[in-house]
Amino acid sequence: MELAEMDLAVRDFLAGRLNGEECRLEKLAGDASTRMYFRVHCVPKTLILMRMGEPDPAPAFVSVQQVLARAGVPVPAIHAFDPAAGLMLLEDFGDRTLEQAARGADEKTWIALYSEALRVMADIQFRPLKQRASSSCPCFSLAFDVEKLMFEMDFFIAHTLENWKRAEFAPGEKQALRAELEALCRELAAEPRVLCHRDYHSRNLMALPGGALGVIDFQDARMGPAQYDLVSLLHDSYVDMPAPVREKLYGMYLERHERETGGGADPARFREVYLLMILQRNLKAAGSFAYLDCVKNMGRYLARMPQCLGHVRDAFEQLARMGTLRGLLAKHLPEIG
Repeated sequence: MELAEMDLAVRDFLAGRLNGEECRLEKLAGDASTRMYFRVHCVPKTLILMRMGEPDPAPAFVSVQQVLARAGVPVPAIHAFDPAAGLMLLEDFGDRTLEQAARGADEKTWIALYSEALRVMADIQFRPLKQRASSSCPCFSLAFDVEKLMFEMDFFIAHTLENWKRAEFAPGEKQALRAELEALCRELAAEPRVLCHRDYHSRNLMALPGGALGVIDFQDARMGPAQYDLVSLLHDSYVDMPAPVREKLYGMYLERHERETGGGADPARFREVYLLMILQRNLKAAGSFAYLDCVKNMGRYLARMPQCLGHVRDAFEQLARMGTLRGLLAKHLPEIG
């Protein structure tokens, strides 16, 4: 798409920021959001144009980007922003995701790629906390509290069980399921909090030259347990990570966590919360996949459902005390039984 073919708002936005340079727009494949992305080809570089679904005078993307950039986290630079038009011009991190970089990798490559992902994740979790007292960024005031975690579980019930599986609950059964899920959420919400990206997985990490990674899609960051993003990365439905690699990476992260917290965390308790978080995080993901299929007609996401529910099943195998919840779920979701 040449400059003359663009709609007036985009044309004016780019013309004012590119000093009249000739440019060409390439529409990029969309994600599950309402945002649209274009690669702006101009001399001597490329940029990314983000068009927000709705104009927002003070989007969280901007404030979270500033917090992360000040903490040294590799996020794309914002070159220009027009709040009224809902347009933003960003640094281009390329097309190669961590998911693509890890495809077909041997163990050495897995460890190299994901040790860097863990390093960046821990930087996100701990480095920005120094800014918390003086920052107005919503990422520090929002949290994975009981209300938020239960919202995700109710979303799972509505879309995975009722919409996708067509579950019909016996009298009192849904209430019993919600009570078990709420107990899970209360336990997780009571854990110490760090800054969470909220969607830290292989499709939101861009493979950059020299083995570096760039972080995108961070606008929903909020406070929560360290295990939240750890589970998102190591139990990611988009990659087939070998179990021995996952355990090595888990141990590497635990060492970093101990350094950051002064060794205050009990390893056994940290592991238990990690397993509980696998349940909550992957049930949440199952709700998203079902919603995208049943409501948004994006059936391609269902291809990841077996792996997602496999993570839930494997966690239940190590959590005997969660047998009541497993039984209530398995009646309508035999994949985790």
